[in-house]
Order: sequence, then C-alpha cells, then structure tokens
Amino acid sequence: MGPFTKQMSFDTFVVGTNGFAHNAVLALAEGRSSYSPLYLFGGEGTGKTHLLRAIGERVLSLHPTMDVTYMEGGDLRLELLHSRTEAASLRFFETHRKHDMLLLDGLEEALPPPELHGNFAEMLRIVHARGGRVVISGSRYFRDIPGVPQRLTNFLLQGLSVPLETQDRSTRTAILRQMCLEEGVSVGPNVVTMMAQRASANQHALRGIAKWARSIYNTRGRPPSVEDVEVGVTHLEPNLQVHEVFEVVCRFYNVSQADIKGPRRPRRLIEPRHVAMFFIRRGTAMSLPQIGRIFNRDHTTVLHALESVEGNLSTNAIFKQKLKLLAGKLGVPLVELTAEPVPA
Repeated sequence: MGPFTKQMSFDTFVVGTNGFAHNAVLALAEGRSSYSPLYLFGGEGTGKTHLLRAIGERVLSLHPTMDVTYMEGGDLRLELLHSRTEAASLRFFETHRKHDMLLLDGLEEALPPPELHGNFAEMLRIVHARGGRVVISGSRYFRDIPGVPQRLTNFLLQGLSVPLETQDRSTRTAILRQMCLEEGVSVGPNVVTMMAQRASANQHALRGIAKWARSIYNTRGRPPSVEDVEVGVTHLEPNLQVHEVFEVVCRFYNVSQADIKGPRRPRRLIEPRHVAMFFIRRGTAMSLPQIGRIFNRDHTTVLHALESVEGNLSTNAIFKQKLKLLAGKLGVPLVELTAEPVPA
C-alpha cells in the first residue's frame, strides 16, 4: 500500500479549528491556487501527515499521470548524505527534478549537515523553477527551527506558511468517531464522547484508542461500553517514557541498552530490540523516524521490527505471553496486544 489512500484523504480529515489550513491545502491540490512552497507546521498529531497524503491522493485522482512524491524527512536526509560527490549530486538532482509535486514530511528530520545545505535548497529550487509544487511540514515555524539555512528560509518565505492547531473536544470526538468507523466499529455517541474526553488532542493517541475499540469488538463481539472505557481508556494515553521501556525490556532479556541500540545483530539481541521498538511505538507519541534515531537506524528498520512483532503475536503463543508480562510491567493494556496492521 502506497502513501496515498482513501483512509488518508480529504474525505476523512476532520477540519475542526484548522479550516484555513484545510482550505489552503485543498485549493492547492485541486489547482485553484498557486501556493508554493506551502509550509504546514504544528505539534505532533495535529494532522500534518494526513493533509500531505490527502494532497497526493486528490492530485492523483484528478491527474493520474502526474509525478507526485511523498517523502519522510529522514529518507530525504539519507539521500542527501549520499550526494556528497559531484556525480552523486548530479544523480540526486536528476532524480528529483521530475517531480510535479513534492510532499516532504518533517523539515527537522530532513536537515542534512551544513555542507549539504546547498544541495537541499537547490533541489527544492529546481522543482519549484520547473513549475512543480512543494509542500513541507514541520513541528515549528521554520524560522524557529535551529539549523535551517538562510537559503532555505528565503525559499520558504516566497510561499505560504500555515499553522495547524490542536483540536477542541468536539472536534476530537468527531475525529475519534471517524477513526472508529475506519476500524470497522460503530461506537455509541455517549461512549465515543467519553473516550474523547479522556484522550489528548494528539491524533496518534486517538488512533490508538480507535484500535483499542476494535480490539474490544474483536474479542467480545460488541463495541466498547461505558464500563469498558472507564477501565481501559484511562491507560491508553501515550505517556510512557523511553527510559522506562529500556529499563523493563533490558532487565527482562538480560541485555544492556548499548547492546540493543548498537549495530550488532546477533540473534539474542534481535527480539529485545524489536520489542523495545514496539513498546516505544505503542506507549509514546513518537513517529517511526524518531524511534529510528534512538536506535541509530532508519524508519524502515523500525517498521520491519513492528511488523515482525505483530506477526509473532498472532502465531507464537510463547512470544505473546512474554509481551503480556512486559505489558503488565509497563502499564500497557493487555487487550491491545492483538495482531493489527502496522501504520507507516
């Protein structure tokens, strides 16, 4: 499955307090504006990734032959790191000059070392100069991000910058209702309101609660009740600390943090490394690239680890029992430990 799906489209985006951002992005996707570059910024879980992917989904539905490219910031940074030589930089520019639309998710993660700032800015300039559209997301306004070079600042100043705000309770309820429907569960209005009241505005946390609702449906044959919410949702907020995960997992497997963060790949380290990544993903609001940096790996390695854990959960009873023990120590609800697709 690629990055552009109906699940991450304008049809499933709950606008709430982000009407201006939604209208600006939709106008760009439908060709009704020339906002480029467009910079979207806001905290974790405010909907930046959803809007970036919604742009791609809408553009390709209208113009199937256009070159629309979505990149996570960490992926672009890796490409930049491999563009140091003259020949490599030429290949880099040739690869990216073809884009009709470039959607870059995570300015902070994309920033390369200073000696490669020129390649970064030049690539964006080439796309823009050829008439391509550039949309970039970041957690903060670009002028407030340390290390953003002046040339990149000047490029972004040519376009439009739009903040994304955290959602109020009514919008949070609407988002959660939509997410539950996407998970195949119709939750009663009183129950979904109660779930939203106990949730943060972070959309990653809301997605976790929607998955919890699905797990209740799968295991009990009915949507969650008020009583289920009182017991379960209190503990579903992503409030684990990374150091807590390392302490519990390393003690359980009798390994050190240096072992599972390090480059070595002996069999005895693979499982604890994957399990630590799994609980950090489940218990915090961290993205795949952020988790990857903790382990000195890219986000695709983290994604593989999560898929491996999910696969073992559905096929290996002994492994599932281990995770239940660890989940109890970490305070992660055991009902969540059912096999489910891993979000990219």
